[in-house]
Amino acid sequence: METLKKERYLYGSITVFLSLTLLLILSLLMTIIEGARHHTARVIAERSLTLAMDSVLAEFYGPFMDEYHLLGLDSSYGEPICSDYEITRRIEEYMSYTLTPKLGLESNVNPVELFGISIESLKLNSKTGLMDYGGDIFIHEITEYMKYKELGDIAEFFLNKASILEQPKKLSILYEEKIKVEEEILAIDEGVLALMKYIDGISTNKKGLVRSKNTGLKIESFFAKKIMFETPTMESTGINNERVFYALEKYYSNPSKLFVTVDKEFQKLSEISTYLEDLEKSLQKIQGEKEENTYLLKQLTKNMDDRDDLEADILNLENKISELERFADDIEANMADYNKELIVCTETITKKVNELNKLISGCITAVKQAILQLEQILITIEKAQPLILSYEKNLENKKEELSKDIYESLQEGLEELKKYQKDIGTGYNFPLMKDILEKNYEILLKSERNLDQAYKKLSDKDFDGAKSIYSNTYRILQEYQTKNLNLDYSSLVTYKDKTPDFIGQFKKLLEEGICALVVDYETMSSKELGNFGELPSKTAGLSKEDDQFSFLTLLNKLNLGGKNSGLDSFFQSFGDYSIDSLLKEAIDNIAKRFLLIEYINQHFYRFPCENESKETKKPSVLTYEKEYLLFGKLKDKDNLEDIIKKIILIRTLLNFTSILTDKEKWQEAKTIAATLVGFMGLPILVTITQSILMFLLAFGSGLIDTSALLMGKEIPILKKRVDLKFAELLLLNKEYIEKKAASYKEEKGFSYNDYLTLFLYFTDLDKLSFRMMDLMQENINLRYGSNFRISNCIFGFETEAVFHIKPIFTSLSFLKKILKSDFNQIYIVQGDYSY
Repeated sequence: METLKKERYLYGSITVFLSLTLLLILSLLMTIIEGARHHTARVIAERSLTLAMDSVLAEFYGPFMDEYHLLGLDSSYGEPICSDYEITRRIEEYMSYTLTPKLGLESNVNPVELFGISIESLKLNSKTGLMDYGGDIFIHEITEYMKYKELGDIAEFFLNKASILEQPKKLSILYEEKIKVEEEILAIDEGVLALMKYIDGISTNKKGLVRSKNTGLKIESFFAKKIMFETPTMESTGINNERVFYALEKYYSNPSKLFVTVDKEFQKLSEISTYLEDLEKSLQKIQGEKEENTYLLKQLTKNMDDRDDLEADILNLENKISELERFADDIEANMADYNKELIVCTETITKKVNELNKLISGCITAVKQAILQLEQILITIEKAQPLILSYEKNLENKKEELSKDIYESLQEGLEELKKYQKDIGTGYNFPLMKDILEKNYEILLKSERNLDQAYKKLSDKDFDGAKSIYSNTYRILQEYQTKNLNLDYSSLVTYKDKTPDFIGQFKKLLEEGICALVVDYETMSSKELGNFGELPSKTAGLSKEDDQFSFLTLLNKLNLGGKNSGLDSFFQSFGDYSIDSLLKEAIDNIAKRFLLIEYINQHFYRFPCENESKETKKPSVLTYEKEYLLFGKLKDKDNLEDIIKKIILIRTLLNFTSILTDKEKWQEAKTIAATLVGFMGLPILVTITQSILMFLLAFGSGLIDTSALLMGKEIPILKKRVDLKFAELLLLNKEYIEKKAASYKEEKGFSYNDYLTLFLYFTDLDKLSFRMMDLMQENINLRYGSNFRISNCIFGFETEAVFHIKPIFTSLSFLKKILKSDFNQIYIVQGDYSY
């Protein structure tokens, strides 16, 4: 019995052991299966989220794709603002269909829930809109669309056509520097103008030469070269202008004539003094005889007793005394005459000496002022020296990059500037002039002191002493030098004719606006942007374009004969449209711009030129869309005006470049400039005025060019020759401009569209992107009657989903006890998706 119990006990132990072993094996199997099921469930959950996000983004806004071939999810779903709730709701809905395939389908068979996945929560962590990252997302979409398209001729356009613009840019930089040098040197010419007054006696002021009432040159009373010991000739006076010489010829003074007169008078004084001395002696002798005879007469008359006997002697003595008195009276009369002559001679000497003194004193003042002017000139030269050297160096560095004609023209201008350098040998030798004048100044001061001493001697009637001093003064004054004090009058115009008012003509021309000269305002579009809500560019806070260069403002500053031409602002305004600036960007950025421009050409309209075929266009908020992309103004009219101004600006500089290559043209400008301002006596001012005239001619031709472009014609980027003449500038008006533009022959060059393409390339990408968004948004709303907002368009988003995975194979209670877990899994999945 005990043995049987023992065996039953052993069998029972084995059964329990086997049961436990089986349970462990089953637990292991169940755990492995549950783990595999969990892993698969997680994969399904991740995929369901990805698929749901993809499905939501597949609901892109159709009109956006149809019109502009771009993808964007309108996250507003008909509401005014973006709805995160609607996005998450749709994602969750799409996920539910993935996790429950039979959802929404009628079926009598209950599907087996093998994975038991349920969505606990779903949220949108972030989203990226088309307007984010400064428009980069938007640009990315365009380039992704365009990279499968042909680029057309855009690359050839920049490599061939736009490359020609490199030379005008280099010219604008050089000419801007040249203008600054000229304006600095103008101070030297103003100093030279003052030297004309103080050295050569030509009356001048800040406005130039001063004229007398009879329209001739006004001459100063005293000047450094007034003292001229030689016979005045053009050679001896150093005057290289006939009109100036003839105006000055009678104003030179030779002191020798004064000294000769004084010397003669001193000789007379010497003779008169001798005569007076002799007469004085004779008078004294006669006076002595008279006194003796008078004494004898008194003695005789005392002896009255013998009066009868002495009557004859008394009578003789009385007669003799009377005769001596007559002799004395005659001598005194002669002496009086000689004294009068003496006074006359003295007065003559005094008068001539006063003239000489006045001459010397006046010349002292003039010489002193000339020295002060030279000191100021030398200071200015020191300042201008590095500017001239810098310009010379920059011009030499650009020599290989400039055409031969342009370089030679600029080089000739440089040679004129170099005349103002120190010790250059081809211009004025101001240091030498200063040395000569300083020596002359000392000579004049010494002469003036001597004349004062001589006057005292003369007053004291020390005629010999006075004469000696005067003779010495003459010798000193003969050392006075006027050679090497020559000023250049070759370009000086001594008369001022009535000259045409070129600037006034242009001011009058621009009264109704510069654009009115090249396009008919009545045919311009009056459309305006912004009728369908806030624009993306405004939402993004896009900065406004800088004001366009104003020709009218420049014309108001321009003044023929003015010291500051103001043309530096004109050359500064020329943008950098060269291939060099293009290549500064990375290759991928260059390709991006090419793709973007080609996209713009395919999707946006521009101003329709006259000779172009009229194509059918879709309704658009603006007619001039490309122009809007460039300037971003709400009105078609304003954008067209800005593009016209910009084209006129570029055409003006390009024509200026062409004029520089035409030697006949710029020499004509120089001749006219000399006529207009040559009377002012400032050679550098002639050069400045020459530049102004060249600018006006280039501007007038630029107006005609722009009118031709708007007619649909092509204009060579750099013309071989500017056909417009200076005389025609006074004839310019709208009709004349249109007539000249219509007469242009057909040539290969830049068209209106080419200029738009050029400007588009050099416009900031962020401005282009947001302005394109403006047009897209407004056009879609116009064409579809919608309330579409690009600000609500999503490019991609990031979500986070929380899943619950219900246990199946590990839900047995004994397993929960053994493994100490209920196997309910919470799984977090994060995902992002974009176009």
